[in-house]
Amino acid sequence: MNSREPTVEGLWPELRAMHGHLVLDEREFVAAFELRSGLNPVTADSKDYERAVKRFQDALEDLRPGERVQLLVDCSRYNPEADLERMRNQVSDESPQGHRGYYAPSMETHLRGYCALSFVPEFNYHLLFSCPSRREARPTNPGQLREALDQVRLRSGEFARHLSGGDLVCKPLDEKGVQELLDRTLNPSRLAPLPGGVLSSGGATGLEEGGGPLFRSPVLLKVGEGDPRYSCIQVGRRLVRTMGFLRAPLGDEALRVAMAELMLCGRSFRFSIFVEGISQERAAQVVQKKRAAALGAVTFGEGKATQASEEQAAEYDALLRAHARRELKFVRWSAYLSVSADNRPELDQASGELGGLLNALVPDEGILRQLEYWQATQPLCRDTGGNPLLARSDAVASLYPFFEFRSTSPEGGALLGFSPANQPCFYDPWSRVVSNGNVFVTGQAGSGKSFLINLVVNRLGMRALDVSFIDRAKSYRSTCMALEGDYIEFDLNGSQAVNVWDVLEYDPAFDEAGLNDLDRSGRVLPEKLEQVAGCLEIVLADGGADLPKLERSLLLEDIAETYRRRLRFSGGVLAQASVPCFGDLAETIATRVSSGGDFAAERKEMLQKLRPVVGGHLAGLLNRPTTLTAGSRARVFDISNLPENSTVLGAAVYVLAAWLYRHWRRNKAMERRQIVVFDEIHSFMGFESGRRLLDALARRSRHMGLMPFFATQQLSDVLDYKETRSILDNCQTQFLFAQARNVIDRVTDLLKLTDHERVHLENLRQVRGVYSTAFFVYGSQRNIITVRPDPVTRWLNTTEPTHDLPRLNRALRDAGGDIWAAVRALAQADAQTA
Repeated sequence: MNSREPTVEGLWPELRAMHGHLVLDEREFVAAFELRSGLNPVTADSKDYERAVKRFQDALEDLRPGERVQLLVDCSRYNPEADLERMRNQVSDESPQGHRGYYAPSMETHLRGYCALSFVPEFNYHLLFSCPSRREARPTNPGQLREALDQVRLRSGEFARHLSGGDLVCKPLDEKGVQELLDRTLNPSRLAPLPGGVLSSGGATGLEEGGGPLFRSPVLLKVGEGDPRYSCIQVGRRLVRTMGFLRAPLGDEALRVAMAELMLCGRSFRFSIFVEGISQERAAQVVQKKRAAALGAVTFGEGKATQASEEQAAEYDALLRAHARRELKFVRWSAYLSVSADNRPELDQASGELGGLLNALVPDEGILRQLEYWQATQPLCRDTGGNPLLARSDAVASLYPFFEFRSTSPEGGALLGFSPANQPCFYDPWSRVVSNGNVFVTGQAGSGKSFLINLVVNRLGMRALDVSFIDRAKSYRSTCMALEGDYIEFDLNGSQAVNVWDVLEYDPAFDEAGLNDLDRSGRVLPEKLEQVAGCLEIVLADGGADLPKLERSLLLEDIAETYRRRLRFSGGVLAQASVPCFGDLAETIATRVSSGGDFAAERKEMLQKLRPVVGGHLAGLLNRPTTLTAGSRARVFDISNLPENSTVLGAAVYVLAAWLYRHWRRNKAMERRQIVVFDEIHSFMGFESGRRLLDALARRSRHMGLMPFFATQQLSDVLDYKETRSILDNCQTQFLFAQARNVIDRVTDLLKLTDHERVHLENLRQVRGVYSTAFFVYGSQRNIITVRPDPVTRWLNTTEPTHDLPRLNRALRDAGGDIWAAVRALAQADAQTA
């Protein structure tokens, strides 16, 4: 095939950048903006979508005759290196060696490999705005240039403000931003990046600031000559085909869906929409002429007009009436879609798929006009393809192209999963996206709930966080080993005892958050008294009910008296040996019973109820000085050995939470960030005191730098408690795995689910060892994410009991208990099998 091979440099007039604007031919200024969207069409409420489209329409209708707008949607292959660099920067020297030496590099290899094998898109949106140029020759008067620049700056700013709002933000580009935009679009192969410093000040324009001529990279451009079958060009190493469109859009639902599908196509492309303001009087005259032509021009047989013509004339009538009522305006519209590939068969397939999505607009490959069409997709605000069509503003607005399919942390963090567009979603519990690190996780058995928690903890483990688990199903043993933590099997024998009466000395830093046990004078504060009473309430109340008000009042009074009688301070320092326990409370109550004072009968009954705690089967769990030590950065409290009794389990979780509260406050004083996992909270929320404790934790976690997971399989079992709504309201992050339909019915109002979200929630899926999908709430963002294990995560986090855990246990025995060696061996075995 014959071709000529110019460089990109010769394709456009002289190009400069100054004051964040492009300057074409030394006389035309173009304002450039980056657009950032938060509208996710997968989950967005239809009203939010309609409001965004209406803002787009209002902005288009504000265009004056001759003003031009170019909207660029650039979908390119994602480069993971920037996110990997952020991930590397978050690895702490204090994190376990396995996470630093093995897991971090394996995560990098996984993400790079995934991006190499799958198309992972990156979307960039830009807006360019230009006012009409009234000068044929280059001006030399700096005043005229300043006037033109000020006009573009003013009008482009007004257009951007019209367009902004809700989930869309327009950010003006500076010189560096303009340089990056041109480098990304004019230099697709990145063969010779635009060098730094090329936008030097002191341009030839006469303004006090400005850039010299922009460097253009020497990308070869091959253009076919004389071949009518030729319908693509070659830019650098890539073949490019650009399609224009021959029909103006109609404001129907099909095109709205097509735009979302275009973003989900799994291919790189660049879509460019041009809109130009026109005289509304002249536009109406054009429509009237089209109406007249429709009535008289199309006939058949004996000259009878076709029904289609009459219908078309009626449509024009309706259009003119709507225009007269100022319900819409007319604009000039054109659009171009560029697709690239490495070879012709791939290009044919890609252009066919993407062009088919916009078939209602009638794609045109522009035979022998590929160069002009391709130029029209570049960021210059010039329609070099020359396909402008009269269009309704509301119809153009229906092509709203600004979407964000990810729910991700701008700070990077742990790789959580992938969006519906196959983009990586990164998760940082302390991101500015959320006001707290609270996480609510729910899903049926086997849906992926425990796997996700393990995945998040391990991928955050490289930060050397403090991590605690309260576990009933031995789901976190491998993670504990990987974090070099303490695995504590909690039972009734008292070998690992926690005394809920323990107090921490006063710290003024905790006053505002209400986290102190004592006041400045050493008096025990009411909240600490409530904490001790809450533990007893689990044991004394019938069937999880509240204690009678009188009994609770007497109990609080006796707890306060026990502290007053027992606590001792020496030199202003608390004597830990003087901290009371429930045996001391029994002595206090017995003394008051024997004295025969008021409510002696009620106290005698309460003393009888205390017998299991003081000397019965619960004494080892509740009536011992604290012996529990967990000096590592991670610990699992395995309560699976406790009897399946709701009272025992509730009391055990309660005293462990009390120990953790004190532990978290010590960590807070050292500014150490922390994670805690409460698994299967439904067994704990059966008690009023348990619900109060979790609710207080959800509200106070931010003050302690704490990220708590509230996890449960039986979501239906906790929905009836008022504290559940409070906990959910305070959980800025939520993961909902597959749910029963009756549960979805109940949470629709509680979670304010849109119709789209409800449908997605009903259709969540899982393929063991491959992926699972979840409904994901991250601050104001909502999405459906796909959680995909990397080879290390696959074995480090698995809880599958039939096949995975037996293999993992055998590998652990073979590796002498070295979890990382076992995981490495299993991952390598899977790779060889694949």
